[in-house]
Amino acid sequence: MNAEIVPKRVRFAFPFAILTKPDTVRLVAGEEFRYTLRSLSLEQWLPQLLSSFEREVEWRPLLNQLPCERHQQALEIITRLYGERVLMEGTGEYPPTPSPLRCVVEGSGKLSERLRGAVPAVLRSAGHVAALCQDTLDYAAALDFNRRCRRSDAAGWLWISCGPMGRGFVSSVFRPHAGPCLGCLIRNFQRLSPAPEIYEHLIEHSCAGGEIPPVPFPAPALDLLAALARWKIESSAQTEPSVGVYRLHVVETDTMECTTHRVFRDPHCPDCSPR
Repeated sequence: MNAEIVPKRVRFAFPFAILTKPDTVRLVAGEEFRYTLRSLSLEQWLPQLLSSFEREVEWRPLLNQLPCERHQQALEIITRLYGERVLMEGTGEYPPTPSPLRCVVEGSGKLSERLRGAVPAVLRSAGHVAALCQDTLDYAAALDFNRRCRRSDAAGWLWISCGPMGRGFVSSVFRPHAGPCLGCLIRNFQRLSPAPEIYEHLIEHSCAGGEIPPVPFPAPALDLLAALARWKIESSAQTEPSVGVYRLHVVETDTMECTTHRVFRDPHCPDCSPR
């Protein structure tokens, strides 16, 4: 794997315990996440390097702290750990932003009405968060929203959708200079879909001026989506936002179950991948 794909700043995806034995280093987070590395004398130098990733850090300067003969091996290990999602891209370090942030809500329908009613009005604010509410599968509009936000001065943006009808989404808060974007999330949806071609057809249909009708969605689930979105918007103004701000929340209408999922950057995303 090419080391160029590793972001400038990384951190552990989980709080790993670093265990050592002769020629062996293990990373353990709970019972489900275990990773083992083996090489001659590995335990003598690797644990100190790995401990740096307990917080967000620039990884290339760390190589200069190692003997020259260790550089290539350390580079290969960092690249491998990022490829295996043991390391993840940092969310970036931002100067403190005023709280609360002003929220600019786009979209129409009951979901956008609820969010406008849930988010308190902020008359003066140095920054804003943009939110797109959708009750259709108009991915073309969502991608256009993503591109506009990336070009704007928004401190962050998120997408709230009940378009799939059987479930609703509250995306992570996307940041302009770090992490994935909404385009990455939609491309990941498409990759996991049993009918990925439908995404392209929906985008083409919308771009050609075709109509995509809104779907019905139960009121309690709409309330939950709006509440989650409000919490993320308000939390994103904090100096150290909750980790949930950067998770995708999925609400199932049949059971009202809410699950969270990490959002990964798509290395081939046309909107945010490095050129």
